[in-house]
Amino acid sequence: QNFTPKLRNHILERLGLQPADGVSFSAEERRQVSINKDMMYFHKVLRLNYTSYDRRRQQDIINPSTKADIMMLADPADQKTHPYYYARVLSIFHVKACLAGGKYKHLEILWIRWLALHEAQPAGFVNRRLYQVGFADANDPEAFGFVSPDDALRAVQLIPNFVRRKTNNKLYKSIARRPSEGD
Repeated sequence: QNFTPKLRNHILERLGLQPADGVSFSAEERRQVSINKDMMYFHKVLRLNYTSYDRRRQQDIINPSTKADIMMLADPADQKTHPYYYARVLSIFHVKACLAGGKYKHLEILWIRWLALHEAQPAGFVNRRLYQVGFADANDPEAFGFVSPDDALRAVQLIPNFVRRKTNNKLYKSIARRPSEGD
């Protein structure tokens, strides 16, 4: 839903532009984005390099069809509730994009579905309980989005909470669901 406008908004932000009204980009501003040959080049994996606790170089491999959950630093204003954002990577691709008449720039992009923190359950070190996350409601216009791979810190392993049961209320028939999960 709104894939192309959201992609163009993300590209405008990555190219260093800010919305004229300070809130969101207009259709006119989005039309300034030129994608070379209107092509997106898809990738099967993303490799995230990081330094482990013992100062060794390590690497996480993100694959949208198998291990696709990532964590990112939350905005400083949101860090009062939780220091990280979580998301499932739906697709990895790159484009060559520019503003009308400019020079093309190589941009790597992750298409993601946000995971929302369940704040009803107390969690953290003080409560001796892991934080719980779940998919953001698919009807929320911000449930899907784009991020730069540079924003991803690490892959995360999410442990299913079988006591809460499986639900189909969060996503209807969609390409965002893995084929193994069924529609």
